[in-house]
Amino acid sequence: MKKLLSLMLLVFAVNTYGQTYLNESARWTQTFYYNGFTNSTNCNITLFFDGDSVVNGKSYWKLYDSSTCYLITTQYDSLGEQIQTIDTSESFLLRAMLREENRKVYRLNTDGTEYWFYNFYQPDYALIDSVAQYNSCTGGSVSMLIEDTVCIGNIGRKRWRVSMSQYPLAQYFIEGVGPSSGFLAPVCRNGCPECGYTLNSFVLNGDTLYQGTCSIVADVEEIEKKIVMRQTPESLTLEGGFLEQISIYNLNLQLVDEQKYSATKMIFDVSTYQNGVYLFSGIFEGKPINGKFLIIGK
Repeated sequence: MKKLLSLMLLVFAVNTYGQTYLNESARWTQTFYYNGFTNSTNCNITLFFDGDSVVNGKSYWKLYDSSTCYLITTQYDSLGEQIQTIDTSESFLLRAMLREENRKVYRLNTDGTEYWFYNFYQPDYALIDSVAQYNSCTGGSVSMLIEDTVCIGNIGRKRWRVSMSQYPLAQYFIEGVGPSSGFLAPVCRNGCPECGYTLNSFVLNGDTLYQGTCSIVADVEEIEKKIVMRQTPESLTLEGGFLEQISIYNLNLQLVDEQKYSATKMIFDVSTYQNGVYLFSGIFEGKPINGKFLIIGK
């Protein structure tokens, strides 16, 4: 008897911001401090986008830094009495040219080339590609421990507890926001344990980052309009839009099959599958998707 392949699109977890996380309303406030033997520095920093520019046919946001810093210098007179002086400086600087593509943020170098600055692409989070810009951070020195959810308004974003072999200046890495040490601050660095960076707040579309009750909104209709699923007793076909990867698991969460290449159509051989429920997950047009299908009648 030929088996019957029954497909059920039950749940698709889709972030409502779609393929982009950042826009011109994004705003980070953070602090920086340095404590030395005779002097210390404390800065209040605001990062925000203001305008854009096209370079080599690609559109970039201009990221500015508005800072107020206090330099405290400590000296001692001939009697050993402490004398402190405080100097204040303010700055307004163009800090970076950034663009975003499928939740990956790229930074433009002064020579016109660009590099991968942040990776908010969820399936790759364990690699933390964003730390590659710092010499003391390598894939082997950084790992993710605990995952939870933080909120921007009522939108849920993933947050991962970071563990690293070097100085752990960033305690968390937040999807779409950056490290808890601040957007332009190091995730980890060597040789400066007395330096401190802290992200104080993040705002997007008027909503502030906070811990509370929120969820990643399910939007089944949006995906069903774009993905066509076809079945035969021998194959499962997913087609439509841009599929970046699809993985199939059994109910014991054992990987059964996987296709990692990018295509508009993926065909899986299911002729040897046993009867039962199978789960699949992947990336469709930059969005994480999840679903299940049923094989019966073998």
